[in-house]
Amino acid sequence: VVSKGYAEREIEPDVKLPGSISSNLKTVSFAELDDFDHDTLGLQWNTMREFLEDSYSLSERPGYLTMKLNEDSLNSLGHINFIGRRQQDFKCEVTVKMEFAPTEKYEEAGLTIYGDRAHHTDFFISNLDGRNQVILRKRVSDLLCEEGGRFTATDAVYLKIDANELEYHFSYSEDGTDYKPIGMTYTRHVATEVIDAPFTGVYIGMFASGNGYKSNKKAYFDSFLYLSKDNLNK
Repeated sequence: VVSKGYAEREIEPDVKLPGSISSNLKTVSFAELDDFDHDTLGLQWNTMREFLEDSYSLSERPGYLTMKLNEDSLNSLGHINFIGRRQQDFKCEVTVKMEFAPTEKYEEAGLTIYGDRAHHTDFFISNLDGRNQVILRKRVSDLLCEEGGRFTATDAVYLKIDANELEYHFSYSEDGTDYKPIGMTYTRHVATEVIDAPFTGVYIGMFASGNGYKSNKKAYFDSFLYLSKDNLNK
């Protein structure tokens, strides 16, 4: 279903229970593209733990989701500034358009594929020698690996994740058309069956962190696009 430029998916109820149930069941349809033009976040978005309301805003810069950097990182048990949605399809594509101007190497904002605090892959913008750079970081239990370090000429950037049953592939663009690959990781690193975590499935979301340091920086997310490969092939 396509409506007002948004790709939408209708979910038909499939309930099989003994006895009778009400027939007044409604289908649920989420816009796959969120351009953050509304006063509140949609129901597809979730946060973690005790989320602080003043850590994000939809009104500070209309048309953008503004996320403040806080001290807690994705590895911590603190108040992580994370807003994400479930990965609903093995084969899917996620693209975010964002603006971020870090001045310190510990300031980070971007996307994360999150299994739990010891199993996540982070795709983000940081600072090195006064320049923005795109970094891919993989956290698998007690192992940590970073790659990328590609410099960007502007504060605005597109980050894309392309997923299939076995792999995640990462790329970035400064114009939304010419995407440059930066790396990949395996889906098993965040699979619930492998990491043995109580977390209920994989989330893909946006985060903003000072990694243990206070920061007054903010990241501005212009849009978040989630597409299943079925939708892409139609």
